[in-house]
Amino acid sequence: MILLDKKGKPINSLFVAPAVTPVKSLRQVDSNNPGVRLYQYDPFSYSVLDLWQFYLNLTEANMKNESDWKLEYVMTKAYGIEDLKPESLHGMVKQLSAPHSKLFSKYYNNYFVSYDGNKFCEEHCRVTQLCAIQYLDLPTYKDCIGNEDMSQYE
Repeated sequence: MILLDKKGKPINSLFVAPAVTPVKSLRQVDSNNPGVRLYQYDPFSYSVLDLWQFYLNLTEANMKNESDWKLEYVMTKAYGIEDLKPESLHGMVKQLSAPHSKLFSKYYNNYFVSYDGNKFCEEHCRVTQLCAIQYLDLPTYKDCIGNEDMSQYE
């Protein structure tokens, strides 16, 4: 997630890691595989430089009755960015926002920690995802959702 100032300039970022113990209620349509992250940061500036996300395929683990954690992605490589500084992440969001973005499809699969590669995210879903990445407070998020004109992301 990217924190933007009042002028829309990226000033900070934060990361929400997937659950290690995902729980799905009966009313919940979607779930995810368990995931853990390893972060690389600069020890002097404390800037986050990269992250490795690992996952456990629950279906496979239940069938084999064993756990085999796998690397799902390295963020800089998966999204073609230099580091995880706010400016780089902001550029990534612009790429995610492009119509028919293959990078967005990869993001959405990673969002569910490779739970089901057949999930599709139609236009309203894309907008809610892109708005959530950029607008952390409820009023600006609602404004973003209410204005589904994607040109605001270009």
